Amino acid sequence: GTAVTHGEVDCLHYLLGLLHDVPKALALSHYDGVGPLHRAALVDDRKCVAPLAELCVGDYSGHLERAVNVPGPYWGWTPASCALIAPIENVSSGCQHGSGAALAVLLEHNADPNNGRYRNGQTLIHMAAERGAVTCLQLLLLHGADPGARIQLAAEQSHETPFHGYTPIMSASAAGNPDCVRLLCRTEKGLETIGYRSQGGHTAL
Repeated sequence: GTAVTHGEVDCLHYLLGLLHDVPKALALSHYDGVGPLHRAALVDDRKCVAPLAELCVGDYSGHLERAVNVPGPYWGWTPASCALIAPIENVSSGCQHGSGAALAVLLEHNADPNNGRYRNGQTLIHMAAERGAVTCLQLLLLHGADPGARIQLAAEQSHETPFHGYTPIMSASAAGNPDCVRLLCRTEKGLETIGYRSQGGHTAL
C-alpha cells in the first residue's frame, strides 16, 4: 500500500513484477483489510489503479468487486466505492477525491456500476448523488448504473431509518445537490422515480 498511497507508479510496477503471483498481489492487505486496489482507488490515482485493475481478468475478475471484510471505516467498500468517496487526497498527484479518475479506470475494466449494497444499503449511484459527485454520477450512468435503484436494508435495519427505499434522486434532493437531480432527471428511469415513496413516506419533492 505504500507505493500506491504515495503515487509511486514505477515502484508499484517493479514490485508487481517481482511477485509473479497475481492472487497474492491482489490479496495483500493492511491491518484494516484494505487491499492495494482499494488503496490506489482511495487516493484516486488512475496511474496506480490501472496496472492493478489489469490483473483482474478471468479467474481474478472478482477482485474488482472484493469488499473490505474487516470491521472499520472501510468495511464493505469495494474498489469502486473507495474511488467514489475516497476521503484521502493524493498529495503526490494533487488529485481530489470524487474526480472520477480512478472510478473511470475501474469501470473501463468492467467493475459493476450496480454493485455495492453496503451496510447502509446504498449503491454507487446513491453515493454519487448524495455527495454531489457529478463527474462520478455521469460515469456511472454511462456504464449502465440504474437510476431507479432503491436503497435496500436488511429487515432488522429497515425500521431504523427513513432512507429504506430511497432512489438516487431522493438522495440527491435530500442532500441539496441540484446538478445531480437534473442529471438523473434526464434519464427516463430516473424521471419515473420522482413520485416514488420511500418506506418512510418520502418522495423526491
